[in-house]
Amino acid sequence: SVSGSVTKIAADGTTTASWASTGAGPLGIAIAAAGSIYTADSTAGSVTKIAPDIATETFGGATGANPSGIAIDGSGNVYTANSGTGADSVTRITPDGTTTSISAGAGTGPSDVAIDASGNAYTANYLTDNVTKIAPDGTTSAFGGSTGDRPSGIAVDANGNVYTSNYGDSSVTKIAPDGTTTTSWATTGSFPRGIAIGVAGSVYTVDYDGGNGDRSVTKISPDGTPETIASGSTDLGNSPMAIAVDVLGNVYTANQGDSRVTRIAADGEVTKQWAYMGVSTGPAGIAVDAFGNVYVGNKTNNKVTKITPDGQTTQAWGDAGGGASPRGIAVDESGNVYTANNQLNTVSKLAPESFPAPPAAAPAPTAVASNGAATITVTRNSSSGRGGAPSSYLVQVVGDSARNCVVGAIGAASCEITGLTNGTSYRFETIARLATWNATASSPSAAVTPATVPAAPAAVAAIAGNGQATVTWSTPASDGGSAVTSYTATASPGGATCTTSSTSCTITGLVNGTSYTFAVSATNSVGTSSVSAASTPVTPVAPPPAAAPAPAPLAAAPPAAVSTAPVDPCAGLLGITKVTCEANAVRDLAIEKARVARDARKAVCAKQRKRAPRTRCTASANATYTRAVTVARATATRTIARATCDQKRGTAKRVCTITANATYSRAAKVAAALRVRTVTRAKCATTRKGAARLRCTRAANARYTRAARTQSAVRTRAIARARCTLKKGAARKVCSSKANARYRAAIRRAARR
Repeated sequence: SVSGSVTKIAADGTTTASWASTGAGPLGIAIAAAGSIYTADSTAGSVTKIAPDIATETFGGATGANPSGIAIDGSGNVYTANSGTGADSVTRITPDGTTTSISAGAGTGPSDVAIDASGNAYTANYLTDNVTKIAPDGTTSAFGGSTGDRPSGIAVDANGNVYTSNYGDSSVTKIAPDGTTTTSWATTGSFPRGIAIGVAGSVYTVDYDGGNGDRSVTKISPDGTPETIASGSTDLGNSPMAIAVDVLGNVYTANQGDSRVTRIAADGEVTKQWAYMGVSTGPAGIAVDAFGNVYVGNKTNNKVTKITPDGQTTQAWGDAGGGASPRGIAVDESGNVYTANNQLNTVSKLAPESFPAPPAAAPAPTAVASNGAATITVTRNSSSGRGGAPSSYLVQVVGDSARNCVVGAIGAASCEITGLTNGTSYRFETIARLATWNATASSPSAAVTPATVPAAPAAVAAIAGNGQATVTWSTPASDGGSAVTSYTATASPGGATCTTSSTSCTITGLVNGTSYTFAVSATNSVGTSSVSAASTPVTPVAPPPAAAPAPAPLAAAPPAAVSTAPVDPCAGLLGITKVTCEANAVRDLAIEKARVARDARKAVCAKQRKRAPRTRCTASANATYTRAVTVARATATRTIARATCDQKRGTAKRVCTITANATYSRAAKVAAALRVRTVTRAKCATTRKGAARLRCTRAANARYTRAARTQSAVRTRAIARARCTLKKGAARKVCSSKANARYRAAIRRAARR
């Protein structure tokens, strides 16, 4: 009872005087059926459990002075941040115990260390307010800019962002992978010590009260918004020093002042006294393993406490060694626990003495494909971790182990593998892992094929008819990895549609005389693409009425019945001849309608008494008519030209169609510009005098000239780029570059006019 220890005497008489440490004043002792030993510690007022399978060893050689932070990389290398006076170093201990001291470089007073997914180590340098990066080969460099004042904790998220908790100014600094530094990324409570990364990328800090009772836990969302999730003596124990988060989102703090652990559940429920370490144990470090077990390093009694997920506490689960003063603590995926012993300048490794045999092979996983990725779900073993359940599951592509992800022992039962090729079939297998064991691979999952929605169709065009339009398009540049099953063309305005599995369809029910554009979407097994660019506008029209039939000749007999149905002047014609006839008929009808509208408008203008308004009104009517005539003629020309294009194939057809559309577009837009110029000049003539009138007229002419030349440049570039598609490879790229350069030069010349 005086030494606070248990002596073990083996069957052969071998005596271990201080086989295990207990709380102060052990007076009673008992042994459970499983071999665990319990002592009743009278002075400490506690019960100590001594597990039979915990072996403690000094791991590797001596560290630098006063190691305070500890971390483990994916290869099992252990790193300590050594903050002692003059040390300013990081110690790396490989799995075989080889120990190497690495300078902290430009930093002084490294207080904590963290590792990213690539094996780079980062230290928070408390005395120089910066971060040192240590590459796997030992190369050191300053990383990012200055942190906040007195960085005491450091953590790295899954994306490689580095965060420091800054004790001196109550802030968190964020350093992106490229070194971009946001010195005061988020604010915290007073004097933040520990920092940890939680689920969904949230950052947590535990804010030490500094003796004034202002203790708290801050949760910071990925966008930097802070939220206090626990605060004050009602929620937290005294002097919280360290923080950890498990895979379910539960948060734990090690409270040095009252030797307790506070638990904040993922749903926000706070348990202030969730676990008790014993009298004056001084918990300073905390870590969580894959099974949700919590480990606490107690710097005063040199013990490690283990707390199971349901709160069962083994106060002296492991011993870091007399005088060790463990500050930092970490757990590897095999369940080994490591402590950074601040006073002995050593690392202790606490490991179960034996593990079960390799776990049984996992059942075949299930997989669900998505865009360039797949989510794979694992069925876990139901037995406990100590009974042989895997500590993790490696999920990989069959035949391509480099594409993999990991599922832990608790938390989400699925993980995602990205970087897959849409349209390619994949199968997945699972390997159960425990300690150094890897089970044989499971049976493969059923094959899945990643895919996404197709790209939008291209080159949408339309030919108007009587109350209808025939829409054509080309197939999408990509089907997204799943064959296109249908296309839907939609008219605007009105929303009339047609659906087909080919690359053309006819939309009916359109209103003659109304201008329509058309867009097309493609659908595959995943979903529907975005809509294409709209087609050039077309206007359905009714065929012109036929001339009245000649009167029947006189005859003695009663006249034969004469049909009153209109005669189609294009009836009997075929091919291009018929298209030309119909296009010209539509043109003539449009021009006639424009003439009637002009005359009606001019009659209204003539009733105005004042000359200036009458002049402007008449000029507007004439300009509107001129534009309508130009557009009608351009429409007829385009219709005939596109019908000619339809007789061609492939790229030649595409070039021909683009030329026809570009010519029409130029004519229509130049006609619009001409109308604006005419109306503006009439306004200049009736509202300005002398030099002002001249300037007004010149400005109108200049705007028209610029618009006309710009449209000519647009047409020339469209045709040139279409012709470039006849070329291949680098020649096509050079051709397109020249076309674009000529276009830009033309635009600059037009602007100078």
